[in-house]
Amino acid sequence: MQAVRNTIYIGLSMLCVLGAYAQGWNNPADKYAEVYKDYSDAACPIGQDGISHFAYFTRDRGRMRRHAFLEHERFEGAQIMYAWRQLETAEGVYDFSIIRSDIDYLKSHGKKLFIQLQDVTFSASYKPLPDYMLSESYDGGLVPYRANGATIGWISKRWNPRVQERFHALLTALGEAFDGEIEGINLQETAIDVAPETDPTFAPALYAEAIQENMRALKSAFPTSTTLQYANFMPNEWLPWEDEGYLRGIYALGEEIGVGLGAPDLLV
Repeated sequence: MQAVRNTIYIGLSMLCVLGAYAQGWNNPADKYAEVYKDYSDAACPIGQDGISHFAYFTRDRGRMRRHAFLEHERFEGAQIMYAWRQLETAEGVYDFSIIRSDIDYLKSHGKKLFIQLQDVTFSASYKPLPDYMLSESYDGGLVPYRANGATIGWISKRWNPRVQERFHALLTALGEAFDGEIEGINLQETAIDVAPETDPTFAPALYAEAIQENMRALKSAFPTSTTLQYANFMPNEWLPWEDEGYLRGIYALGEEIGVGLGAPDLLV
């Protein structure tokens, strides 16, 4: 009898779905699918628009040297990713020499630096945190990012109070060294693949609070340079259908305190 009920429920669900399509239901996720066509005949060169453009080199700093963008007037500078472990060699011991080198090189070409601070990786062989944090004192500091059962990267335990305390200390040190000298700094995207089932210390609401606290610490450390939080998806919600207010809260806070929002997975 239970099998019959399940079959009926499945049949009714399929009818509902088919009925929605028959009535011309539009998936909200598709509303921008054709927008690119409005710009398919855009002329070159691109006109002046007031937007500052930065060439993105990920962690491959060497590619910036002698690159063609250095001679192009439309590029304000370079955006380069720096991993936390590159900047803090031991607890409270900071080495910003690579940032200083990049600032000076760009400045010699009339360009500026935009920092992307990395506390998450998409490489199983590269952990973004300093070695001292990969310990019990910081609950390991990281969780693995998995896909199809394999580790493909590492995620900082942003929701762990001790990890967050050290992250805020890094932001403060960076701000003291470079606020007003660099064009800006951004934190990595909010989208992570973690759940209470994979890490019992994790909770979606706790994670959302941690992101907001990081935004406040970022703005406090960099009152002059541009500050950005990359915010695209949040655990335990999937907009517009499952809205827990996490992502909306991050955007509202950014507008309130003057931290910009952006990220991959967004259409400008």
